[in-house]
Amino acid sequence: MRACWILGLALACGGDNRAEPPEPSPPVETPVAESPAPQTPVVPATIRVLNDTDETHVLDLSFGRAAPLGVVRLGPGMERPLSLDPGDAASEWETTCECECSASACADCEPPEPVSETLAPNESYLFAWNGQLRRRHQHRNGGPCWTTILTQPGDYVLTACTEAGVCARAEVTLPAREIEIRLSQRASAESCDAFDAAHTWAIRGRVIDQLSHALRDRPLDQCTRVTCVAPAELERELVGARSEPCTVFIIPRGTEVEARAFLPLPEGTHGGESYAQFYDPDFTRFLRARYEQ
Repeated sequence: MRACWILGLALACGGDNRAEPPEPSPPVETPVAESPAPQTPVVPATIRVLNDTDETHVLDLSFGRAAPLGVVRLGPGMERPLSLDPGDAASEWETTCECECSASACADCEPPEPVSETLAPNESYLFAWNGQLRRRHQHRNGGPCWTTILTQPGDYVLTACTEAGVCARAEVTLPAREIEIRLSQRASAESCDAFDAAHTWAIRGRVIDQLSHALRDRPLDQCTRVTCVAPAELERELVGARSEPCTVFIIPRGTEVEARAFLPLPEGTHGGESYAQFYDPDFTRFLRARYEQ
């Protein structure tokens, strides 16, 4: 088996689910500005990432001061990916190269210069959050774009991920004015017991949405089978999936979760193509991608 890593591509469940939940929305869309409830308050917060470990950790700030932080609302299923709005802390690269979905087109920019912050033991990283969230979409003219939404009160998970892919988490009830994420509190996905059908189907939708922009000629719309498997069972499940046009596997791997779209090669051949995406266990952050044949 040969494998190559693809840069820039983009816990556990209950079994095999065939199109029982509704199909996710098409990946290309022209979103309109969202209209949050007017009574929802905007409550700014100070987010502290505390290195309460004995090791030094590095945060990647190249894409902005909010870049190491992720957020997801607790509850069944999974919303379209959210991120913290940087507000006045937005970098020059963010204000120039990212755009709202209402803009006529988004700028096509090179990646920014590397920026990082090193946290020695007992040191903290502070981010002044304006209390609003962003939801990403696909711009009608191509490329990602975002809409700003007010944060609805409720329970959320906030994460902080280091350059090495270590993701810490904190469960918080918003609104809140002080939020602390301790790097010792690691996210973990050990088995398939925590995934229900709605959750796995939502993960499937995110994987297909991500891949559809690069694999327009592949039958991704036929990926109606999604199942969570333990790592030791994956090879056996791949053999059984050759009778399906496309299968999405969710594989809990401890400190991360793999979501893999498997497309068998034509009849009479062996093997297939696998497009794997890796996320933190709370699915707030895309970590890396891998292609195998």
